[in-house]
Amino acid sequence: MHKGFGGLLAALVVWSGGIAGASAQSPTVTCESEDYRPATCPIDTRGRVRLVRQISDTACREGVNWGITRHAVWVRNSCSGVFVAEGGPGWGGGPPARQ
Repeated sequence: MHKGFGGLLAALVVWSGGIAGASAQSPTVTCESEDYRPATCPIDTRGRVRLVRQISDTACREGVNWGITRHAVWVRNSCSGVFVAEGGPGWGGGPPARQ
């Protein structure tokens, strides 16, 4: 019975590692510009970053009141939203890392 338990434990470790790996591949961040003040929020920008949910009344427009830097998403002029990082090196053919 001990041998079976060890196999179950190993399977659980592999399974839980898969869950953690999946969440690490699609990080999200909520970034908010309050009272028109700019904000910068860390996120993996090696691939594409996109706005998945706007939470401000102000329309968020990429390149106007939100964008990305080397390691973060920035917002300004009261844009607030939830952003997700997608793709990138090591994720299966994404664009090369920014230098």
